[in-house]
Amino acid sequence: MTASLPSTPIPLEDIQLVDTPGWWPLAWGWWLLFAVSVIVISLTIFWYLKHKKHGQAKREALKRLAEIGNNAEIAAINTLLRQAALSYFPRDLVAGLSGAEWLSFLDETQGNKTPSFSDAAPSWQKGLFSGQASSPDELGHANTLARNWLTQALPPKSKTLRKLALKHASVRDGNHV
Repeated sequence: MTASLPSTPIPLEDIQLVDTPGWWPLAWGWWLLFAVSVIVISLTIFWYLKHKKHGQAKREALKRLAEIGNNAEIAAINTLLRQAALSYFPRDLVAGLSGAEWLSFLDETQGNKTPSFSDAAPSWQKGLFSGQASSPDELGHANTLARNWLTQALPPKSKTLRKLALKHASVRDGNHV
């Protein structure tokens, strides 16, 4: 038996092809990627600006130290160190320090680095309080100490700040550590 096809066509509609999907509106995954990208970029910019601002006093102090060079008197170097310390450490901790306490503070915040300010105390005190001019070797050594302190102690680590705050609180309360 042979099947015969009908001689009249069946009334069928033509096949309608679907348009290719457009890129808009975006799928939720693209929106999520966009939101995460904006957040990451914003946090990166915020961190960069905060880091740049936090190190600004250190950069300025190093720049001024380079400008005054080895020809500066110890008093000028000491003033520069005090200004830099006041930019990073609590005012009530730094402002009242002088003499051996100030040099000890500089040593503590720098860490166990050599040479130390306490080792140079006689020449440091002579440069600050006597009318005699410091020798070029003493000035060069003071400049080196200052540069080392500015690069190593600033900005202070949170551990250093906590340790100093604890020590300062115990001294203020009368319990010397």
